[in-house]
Amino acid sequence: MLSELLLNSFFRQDCINNRLLLCINNIIPLFKKVEEEAGEEYLEVFGNRKNLTTGTFLVREGEMLTNFWFLEEGIAREFFYIDGEEKCHDFFFPLQFIDSYGTSILRQPSKVNIQLLTDAQVLIINFEALMKLKNKYPALWQVEQLIVANNVFFLEERLYAIQYLSATERYRILLKQQPYYIEKIPLTHIASYLGISLETLSRIRAKLK
Repeated sequence: MLSELLLNSFFRQDCINNRLLLCINNIIPLFKKVEEEAGEEYLEVFGNRKNLTTGTFLVREGEMLTNFWFLEEGIAREFFYIDGEEKCHDFFFPLQFIDSYGTSILRQPSKVNIQLLTDAQVLIINFEALMKLKNKYPALWQVEQLIVANNVFFLEERLYAIQYLSATERYRILLKQQPYYIEKIPLTHIASYLGISLETLSRIRAKLK
């Protein structure tokens, strides 16, 4: 049950900075309400759990999504290809939803690639099945609005950091947000995410140590 998984984020030391932190107290009772009212219908939509291996692509550029994911365990990255070079845009950590709004909401081919950086356990949620459930249980519309608003907030924070903070400050933020997982991410991806070279990242890390 998603309400229980999200509630666990308050007790898991590695999830103390869960990206849903701003709205999680509102989301949990809404999910719990639907879980109780929908029963088996809910499990049909949110009960598809799978174990996936490192390197698995959840979506590739140009694809149309039919699902999105809830990441129970593991790390994923979102990246673009720019002139044949990978540019890391974001990371996903345990107890986060993974989605590409351009395709899930606007129904456009994905402009991003999302790939697992570690072995992972995910819930696979089908868009069409979820839409039917949302139409029967309006609380899920509220959940969606809260999650989208929450992600927009973090996107604004990310844009601000890129425009106005130094690379060192941006690296400090990443360290603060994910102290338990930062060492599991290859430095090449971190440098790309920060918009700096690997050499510059090495100098920042050495200075901070």
